[in-house]
Amino acid sequence: IERDVFLALLAHLAEADGVLDPGNAIDATTYEFQRSVLMLLDGDWSNAAKLMRAAVASGRASGWPLREHIALLGHALTATQVGAFEEAETALAAAFAHPFYAVCRWHHWIGALIEAQLAERRTDRPRSLAALSRAFALGREYGYDFGPMPYCCGDMMSRLASLALDHGIDPPFAQGLVRRHALPAPKDASERWPWPIRIRTLGRFGIERDGAPAPASRKESRKPLDLLKLLVALGGEAVPVARLCAALWPEAEGDAARNSFDNALHRLRKLLGDDRHVRLQGGGLSLNGATCWSDLAALESCLAAADKLPAHAGSTQVSALAEQALAHFRGEFLAGDDELADVLAARARIQARFTRQMGALGARLEALGLHAEAAPIYERVVEQQPLA
Repeated sequence: IERDVFLALLAHLAEADGVLDPGNAIDATTYEFQRSVLMLLDGDWSNAAKLMRAAVASGRASGWPLREHIALLGHALTATQVGAFEEAETALAAAFAHPFYAVCRWHHWIGALIEAQLAERRTDRPRSLAALSRAFALGREYGYDFGPMPYCCGDMMSRLASLALDHGIDPPFAQGLVRRHALPAPKDASERWPWPIRIRTLGRFGIERDGAPAPASRKESRKPLDLLKLLVALGGEAVPVARLCAALWPEAEGDAARNSFDNALHRLRKLLGDDRHVRLQGGGLSLNGATCWSDLAALESCLAAADKLPAHAGSTQVSALAEQALAHFRGEFLAGDDELADVLAARARIQARFTRQMGALGARLEALGLHAEAAPIYERVVEQQPLA
């Protein structure tokens, strides 16, 4: 929600606090729960946890099973967020054993999502996937797709949806959650995420909007696309407008280059279907990483992961990274676009890094005595880059 709405809600709860009857446990637990959820929304895990503990105590004192049970689930989630994992486990076990749990399927949905989050934070991937499978099965069967706590808890639902997509847990349901609630992509989201925008620059240039080629108009000049290509070539984040103007309109004088830039940006945003995909802030232009995927960013993520591989990494991990990188690198960067110096420089940099990293991964496999596994990596690099 917008910040002004959040502040208005806080003000409303502050007013309610002034008229609450301290002896009315039902009012107390409702107030503490609602305020805790607002703290979750604000990322204030510590205060959210304190309030939810209080909501459990007042919920129990109220004699209202619903309030006690939802507070127990909230207690498990907020304890997870502050890293109090054993406390979270105790609260979650109490929620699952509570009489109200047996009669409320919606709380089964919420509880399974919270268990998946707790298990993921504890790096227990098998348990996380099992809980997530249970949650999605409940969601599909009963039509559940929302719950205030999970959606107010930072990027929890984005990460769980991404996890489901990467492990084949009801992908259509996961994609539906993402689209229906406009979930932003987490930083490590893969190509399986239902990206609104996909930009391909390796081997061929192309733009997809919601899985379909972006509409093109013969009346459009090349400048909006040149702007996008240059933005990607220069890293896609906070690229100075002055640098973009100098590269694309070198002969323009005065305000002419900026006017041309503004026009090209407007047309690029129109082509992509929404202003949010390309952000202009503080004199810098950026692709929105929460809505835009590019094969170059995916490749560079693989290469960065390869850089960080520990010395004891096994052959399976090494081979998997090599396969991912080779799958993304389908040819040279913006092949045929040879007019912009920054594009040529990026192409040379990308090719050099790719070749170097693939060679290093192949050498790792050879060091493990796996010469047959290393050979295809070298062969595919040479196929794609004959001069490598």
